[in-house]
This record gives sequence, C-alpha cells and structure tokens, in this order.
Amino acid sequence: MRLEPEGLFLIERGEGLTPPVFHELLERAQSFALKVDYRGLPPPIEELDLVHLLPAKLSELPCGTLVLRGGADGFEFARISSWDHALADDERIARVWRVERPGVFIRLDSWRWRLLGFLLVEVPGLPRAYEWWRRLSAFAGKLLKPFPCPVSLGPPERLIRGVIEKYSHPGEIQQRIKLLAERLEPWEEDLFARVLPRQGRLLIVGCAAGREAVTLAKQGFTVVGIDPVPRLIEAARRHAEAQGVQVTFEASAISDLN
Repeated sequence: MRLEPEGLFLIERGEGLTPPVFHELLERAQSFALKVDYRGLPPPIEELDLVHLLPAKLSELPCGTLVLRGGADGFEFARISSWDHALADDERIARVWRVERPGVFIRLDSWRWRLLGFLLVEVPGLPRAYEWWRRLSAFAGKLLKPFPCPVSLGPPERLIRGVIEKYSHPGEIQQRIKLLAERLEPWEEDLFARVLPRQGRLLIVGCAAGREAVTLAKQGFTVVGIDPVPRLIEAARRHAEAQGVQVTFEASAISDLN
C-alpha cells in the first residue's frame, strides 16, 4: 500500500512527510513521530494513530520488524522478511517502535510483538487469519462494551503519569515549542476580551510551553502557569525570559494544588 505525504503528518515539523525530509530524518538518526491518516495498515497501526519511529539499517533488524520505507513514488509500512535480508545491502529505513492512540500505548519492541511480527511474515496464511481475528475481536468488544466511554478512568495518579509520558516525548515538546511563534487565534482573543478583566492574577493549568501565559503577561496580567511535564516548564521559562516578561512557571499537576 503506497502512502502519500498528505496522510503522514510529521508532528515535529507540523507538515506532511516528503521524501527529502524523510531522508534528512534518517541521516539525523533521531526518533520522530507521525500522525497516520490511513486505513488498512499493518497491525497494530490504525487510522489516526501516532506512530513513533527510529532510523535504522534494514540488515540490522530481525524478520517481522515493522518499518516505514520511502522512495520518490511514496511511502510504505511493511514487515521485514527473510527475502528482504537476502536482497538488502544497507538500506536505511525507519523502524516502528511504538504506536499510540487515546488510552493505548503499544511498544513493538516487546517480546510479544516481536514474536507476532516474525510469525506474520514466516507462517503462510497467518496474516489473513490474524486480520479476521482482529475484526472478530473488535466486533465482540462492541457487543460486550456497547458504550465507548469508560465507567471509570482509573486513579488520578495513573492518568497524570500517562499525560507526562505522552507530552514528554521529544516530538511533542518540539510541537509545543513551535506553537510559540504563532499569535493567538481570533476566537482566543475574543474569548479573553470577553471573560477576563483588564488586569489581575491568572492561573493557567496545563500551560505547556507558555504560549498563552506569556501573551497574557504582556497584556499586564500577573500569571502563574503549571504543567506536570518538567521539560515543557523549562521551555516556558526560556520563552518568558526571551520575551522579557515575568511569569511564574511550576512543574506540577492541578491535583498537587492545595
């Protein structure tokens, strides 16, 4: 299945993945993340998943590894087979090491997914059988749980850990830092003008890298911003210093407030 750049959104840059950019990312040898807007991709990738990848050499990866290959005519998610190893030299590709969707984190470097990947490429007929099993499981899940919203979200500590893990990823950090260069949207300016007084003290919960906090501090407010992700707080402090405004940033969650 050939994929076009429009369906592979590069989180770090805020744009579609093109062959030149893909080549650049492989040369940098750093992890990057894609929002995938396609159906029918190899498991466990589903439509609108966030896919985390690491540059690698094909010859260094075991059979069954899920990878992203790129060329002038598009991209393709595929699993490495023994035939690939027989033909490959040192082709550079990107290995899928993690797949993320709301409430789900799948690490493909776990032994279970490594074993399943190997079986999917080495056992004839297993990919079709596995796909039917996935569909049957999804159908049974809808019958057993007809309401998609969970009755309980679990303890607050677990939810906070999930938020910190998600937004501590380098791609997420870079995306929030990139947003600092953008101005407030018209609806935000209208909302602030209508609901906020002309001056006073503000607490911004989930301030991220300080986009709104710094803007409001420039308008004369005394601002305190909190966020549970320490790296975002560090970025917010640097942003406030660069803009010459005084904002108090603290790495804490709202549950920590007394």
